[in-house]
Amino acid sequence: MKTLLMAVLLLGSASADEVRYPAKPGPRDFMLDEAKVIKPDQAAEIRILCDEALTKKKAPIVVVTIPSLASYGAAGWPIERYSLNLMSEWGVGWSEWNYGMLLLVSTGDRKARIELGGSWERRKDDEAKRVMREQIIPHFKKGDFSKGILEGVRGMQAIALDAVPSRGAPSRNVPAPTESPRASPIPGQSSGGSSGMAWG
Repeated sequence: MKTLLMAVLLLGSASADEVRYPAKPGPRDFMLDEAKVIKPDQAAEIRILCDEALTKKKAPIVVVTIPSLASYGAAGWPIERYSLNLMSEWGVGWSEWNYGMLLLVSTGDRKARIELGGSWERRKDDEAKRVMREQIIPHFKKGDFSKGILEGVRGMQAIALDAVPSRGAPSRNVPAPTESPRASPIPGQSSGGSSGMAWG
């Protein structure tokens, strides 16, 4: 019975070769709204918050919305796996200074995920969970994705400004958040810390 169940699960999940990832946003754009849920005025606020985190702390915050995991060939994948691979695919952060942060929202799956880069070392998992639980999901439950994403980024930026060390960041000019790839994690392993949640 266990063997049959495992076979069904494997058949229901897309293989890594079938999975696709969205195109990276442009320099200092910080977001890709494929689900078309972010309002223009709130998108402008999100960019300001992300730009401040990148400029002050070299902590890139990137927001991605997608209609569903299936729309990128990832049907059956947990959002945790897809967000981790997306962060690696885009290279959010630097190998020696990986304080990158990714907020992935899959509207059709009703799931969201905050992924943290390796330099966080799971120290801020509880705070990421709080941001998800208190600042993002309540708005999502009301159908206001744009407000939830804005408040989520506000919470993520507060974590970055408070916790990322001011010294030791890369000395070169600050690039766009996706221009300097970091070391790729092993697929399926956590890169540093994270929080995921679904809503009803």
